[in-house]
Amino acid sequence: MSRRLLLVLVLGLTFAAITPRDAHADRERAVKLFKQGKLHFEAKAYEDAIRLFSEAYVEYDDEPLIILALAKAYDESGQPDKAVKFYDLFVAHPKSDAVDRAKTKTRAAAIRVELANRPGRIQLADLPEGAKVFLDDRPAQIDATGTLVTRPGAHKLRVEAPGRKAFALAGLMVKPGETLRVPVVMPEAGAGTGGTKPVPAGDKDRTLGWITGGAGLALVATGVTFLILREGTVSDYEKAFPDVVNGQAQASKATRDKFGCPGGAKDTPECTAMINYGNDFLSKATLQRTLGFVFGGVGAVGLGVGTYLLLNPPAKTATVERRLPAIAVTPWSGTPGATLTLRF
Repeated sequence: MSRRLLLVLVLGLTFAAITPRDAHADRERAVKLFKQGKLHFEAKAYEDAIRLFSEAYVEYDDEPLIILALAKAYDESGQPDKAVKFYDLFVAHPKSDAVDRAKTKTRAAAIRVELANRPGRIQLADLPEGAKVFLDDRPAQIDATGTLVTRPGAHKLRVEAPGRKAFALAGLMVKPGETLRVPVVMPEAGAGTGGTKPVPAGDKDRTLGWITGGAGLALVATGVTFLILREGTVSDYEKAFPDVVNGQAQASKATRDKFGCPGGAKDTPECTAMINYGNDFLSKATLQRTLGFVFGGVGAVGLGVGTYLLLNPPAKTATVERRLPAIAVTPWSGTPGATLTLRF
C-alpha cells in the first residue's frame, strides 16, 4: 500500500512540474506584490519597495507599470545605473503609455548625463609620512584614507616625500563614479633601480683571459683529434693499398678478393668499386687534415690571446652596477585598481 501511495505522489509532482503556470494566477500574485511595494515606496522604504517590485516582476514581467515602479524605486534609492536600465526597458515595452514613455526618456537621458559627469576617486595606499600629492601637476587634497576626488578621464599623478624617491604615474584612467586604488611605492633616496658599490683598488679582471684561453685550448684539442683520426684513416688505406707502382697505389690481395677484382683487371664494375673505395679513404683523410689544421690554428691564436690577457689583465671598472627590482605601476582600465609589476 505504501508503494502505491509513493507512486501516486511521484506522478502528482511530475504532473505539477510539467503543467504550464496559470498566467492569471501569476498576474494576481504580481498585483498583490505590486500594491505592497507601492505602500513601501510611498513610505520611502525604497529597499523594501525594490524587493517587492522585483518579486512582482519575476511573477509577471509583461506589465510595464511594474518595470516603471522598479525604475523609480532604484532612482529614488540613489542607484541611477540600475534605474536607467529599467527606464530603458519601460520605454521599449510595447504596452507602455505614450505620455509616461516620453517622461521616462527625458529622465533616462538626464541620468546618463549625471552618470557621465560623476566624479571619480583615487585611493592612494601605503602613503609615507609627510607625502605631498600632485594631480596633473597641481597640489591635490586627500582625506584621512588617502583618497582624492577628481573628474573622470586620464590623469598624471606624482607623490613626493622627504628622504624618498618620487612616485610618478602617467595615463591614470579614472571612470565616472569609480574608486581606483593605487599602491604607492617610494624607495628610500639611496635605493632604486640602479646603484653602485665600490671595488677594491688595483683588482684585476682575468675573466676574459680565462674564457679566451679555455676556448682556444678546446679548439686545439679538437684539431688534434681530427689529425689523430686522419692517421687512422691513412693507416687503413695503406693496409688496403700497400704497394705503389709507377705512382699508383696497388690493392692488396685481400682487398681484391673482397671486391672480386682479379689482378690485372681495371674496367670491371668490381674493380671500379674497389678504386672508389680507395678514393673515399683519401678524401676522408684530406678533410680530417684540413679540419685539424683549421681548428688547431684558430685554437692556437685563442691560446695566445688568452695567455696574454692572463699575464696582462685589465683593471676592473671603478664601480659595478647593482640592479635592484624595478617598480612599475600601470593603470588597468579593466578593473578598479592598478597593477604593480616588479622587474628583476
